[in-house]
Amino acid sequence: MLLRIGSADGAVRMVQAVDPPAATPRLLNVALDSYVASADPLGMCPLLPFAGESAKGNQWQLIRAICSGFSGEGSAAREQIDRARRQGAMDRIDVVLAEKIVGASLNGRRAVTVQWDDVDQLTRWRFGLALTAGIEPPEALYARADRNFQAWRARAPMAPLASRVQAADVAAAMGMLSSADMVDLYGATFDDPGTDEALRDRMALLRTAYVATDADDRVRAMRALWDRSDNAFVRYSAHILTAHAAARVTPSEDLADYADDLIVSMVSAGFDTSAARWRQVVEEGTLGWAVLSVALPGRAQVSASDVSGFFDNDQSTEARKSAFLVAGLAGLGRLSSADRDSLAEDLGIGFGGQTRWSRAIGAAAAAGNDGLVTLLVGMGMQGNDWSAMTPRQLYHVVAALRAVGRQAEARMIAAEAVSRA
Repeated sequence: MLLRIGSADGAVRMVQAVDPPAATPRLLNVALDSYVASADPLGMCPLLPFAGESAKGNQWQLIRAICSGFSGEGSAAREQIDRARRQGAMDRIDVVLAEKIVGASLNGRRAVTVQWDDVDQLTRWRFGLALTAGIEPPEALYARADRNFQAWRARAPMAPLASRVQAADVAAAMGMLSSADMVDLYGATFDDPGTDEALRDRMALLRTAYVATDADDRVRAMRALWDRSDNAFVRYSAHILTAHAAARVTPSEDLADYADDLIVSMVSAGFDTSAARWRQVVEEGTLGWAVLSVALPGRAQVSASDVSGFFDNDQSTEARKSAFLVAGLAGLGRLSSADRDSLAEDLGIGFGGQTRWSRAIGAAAAAGNDGLVTLLVGMGMQGNDWSAMTPRQLYHVVAALRAVGRQAEARMIAAEAVSRA
C-alpha cells in the first residue's frame, strides 16, 4: 500500500522493521519492489541469505548478481549476468542496467553503455537501477509513467537536483514532500548549473515571497506561483511550497482578496494556528471561511445557515466542495444531526448505507483501535485524486479518526478535501 501511494521510503522502513529471519516469501518479494523503487537495490543484500528457494525469477537472479559484485565475487556476478542474458526472459535494458551496477563494483571489470532507444515503458526496476547507476531515465518515459515515479524521483538523493524539482509538484500534491522539503529542494537548486531560466525565475519569486520587506510584494510573488499553471496538482503544490511564507503574512483587510489562497496555503502544511489569525478578515461563505471551519481546533458547531451561505459561492464541479464541507463538519461533530441531514438533502447526497469498509472502520473506531483505523483510512483513500472520494467516505474517515483521538489528522484531511475538490 505504501508503494501504491508513492511512499517508497515508508515501504523500506516497514520492511526494515521485520527481522530478516522472520521474512516470509511474500514479504521478500515486496521488499525487492520497495528497495528497487527507492533506488537502493543493494538494500536487498542482507535479505538474500534468508530468501532460499522461494526467491525465484529473473529479478532475483540479477539482484544476486549485483550483491555478488559488491561482495567481491566479480566472476560469480558476471556469470549470473551472462546467464540472465542467455535466457532471454527479460528485456535487454533490464539486464544491461544490472550489468552497469555490477560493472561499477570493485571487481566488476566491465564497461557498460546504457541505451534507451527501444525502451517504451518505465518500470520500478528500470527507474531504481538507472538511478543507482547514476543514469537519469529519459523524460519521455517519466511522462508516460504512473505518478508514483514522480514521488520516488523527487525523494531520490542521487537524482539531479533539477530533475527532483521537476518532480516536486506531483510529489508534494501526493503528500510525499512537505513544505519544508520543497523549500530545501528549491534552495539547493538555486546555484546548480543545471537549473534552467524558467526554474530560476520561479525561485526568484519564492525568495521574494519569503524575504521581501513589503507584504504586498510577498503576496504578489505567492500569487504568481499559485497561478503559474491550471493543473490542479501544480496549483496545490504551489500552495504547499509557499505555506511558511503565507504564515508570516500579518492579517489585514487590505489583503482580504488573497485570504482564501493564503489560508489554503497555510493549512496545506498544517499551520492551523497561523491560519486562525485570519478569522476576523475572511468573509463568511468564502473558501477561506470553509477551510477554517473544519481546520481549526476546538471550533464550535456551525449553523446550517452559515454552511448554506457557502453553497451559493461554490463553483466546484457538482458542488463537491460543499459536499465535502458538510461531510467534514459532520465527521468532526460540528453539525447537528438535523442540520447534517437537511444540508445533505439540499445537496442530493447521503451519509446512510453501509459497505464492508464502512462497517469495518466504524467497528475499529468504536473499539479504539488506532492502528486499524489508520490502515482502513488508507484503504478508503486510494483514488488518484479527490474526485474518487465520496462525501460518505470522507465522513467515515473523519469521524473514525476523531473517535480514536486523531483529531488533527481528521481536521487536516477534511480541510484538504474542501480545498482541492
